[in-house]
Amino acid sequence: MTAQERINYYRNRNVRDRIEEFLGGDLTHLPTCHYIVAGDELAHRVDGPRPVSTLECSLDQGLEIGRSLWDESSLVADFDIEYVNFDDPAKAFIEPERTFELLEPVANEIERTLSDCEIPALRLLSGRGHHFVWRIRRGSTAFSRLVQLGRGPEERWQPEEQTDLTEGPQVPGDLVRAFSGLGLLMEYLAHRIKQKAAPQSAIPVELTALEVGPSAGGREMISIDISEYGDPLSMRTMRAAFSVYLKPWQQRWFIDPQKLEELPTMFVVPLYGQSWREGLRVMRNSGVACGDACRTRRQRHQCVCRWCRSG
Repeated sequence: MTAQERINYYRNRNVRDRIEEFLGGDLTHLPTCHYIVAGDELAHRVDGPRPVSTLECSLDQGLEIGRSLWDESSLVADFDIEYVNFDDPAKAFIEPERTFELLEPVANEIERTLSDCEIPALRLLSGRGHHFVWRIRRGSTAFSRLVQLGRGPEERWQPEEQTDLTEGPQVPGDLVRAFSGLGLLMEYLAHRIKQKAAPQSAIPVELTALEVGPSAGGREMISIDISEYGDPLSMRTMRAAFSVYLKPWQQRWFIDPQKLEELPTMFVVPLYGQSWREGLRVMRNSGVACGDACRTRRQRHQCVCRWCRSG
């Protein structure tokens, strides 16, 4: 897909509305994420963090869109799993059916665990894995418990500088502490999920992308990636739902150029009552993705509010 084709995709009003909702906004409220990032085929970030007000301009350029985990009204939780192959990085994109079949035991265990905790997470399908995302409202009981769970020296809880921007407010101390508490909780859940899912998995399951030994498919593994919780909250971002997904081209030095030419442009899509097989069909066809954005709009009371209103 060329830059012009991506621009045409973003001209769909439903697509734009779904992206804005993922940033924390809707028809009556401005987005609550603190900043956005935008990238092209050459880089994940074209020019560093951008004000949320630049979203329309970024879409008009056909760029990949991401949002800050730093949010004004909520703590954003992101449980990320992905297939990694150290010998053939393109394998996840060339053989998507096999990739997501391998991911299924871990993804199912995450869904069961979150369901047992009554967490209505939004499940996003990206190029080589899943993101399970939900919001914890500031001021809620769950948020207060995460603040109490945060551990570290007292100076750690001072308002955090956003080092990527020359100007702007600091991350509030309660969000800094709650993010630390969330990191401890995610680490606990990651170990628990690995323990339960690894015996069912055909390939190794590890916390983050640790190199594993060779197998018939190369040095391949499933990464439960909780590395974002080791960084300051101000630094971390994630791709927005219905954004284009350009990671293979941004990491083209790892991928055979001929294989890269065979890849379709992909999109980050939510799974609302769909199987991952249906999600693959949506994420690799711009027309189907636009239709899914419209379907989500019609089912907003069932779908979008799971992201917007979860507490």
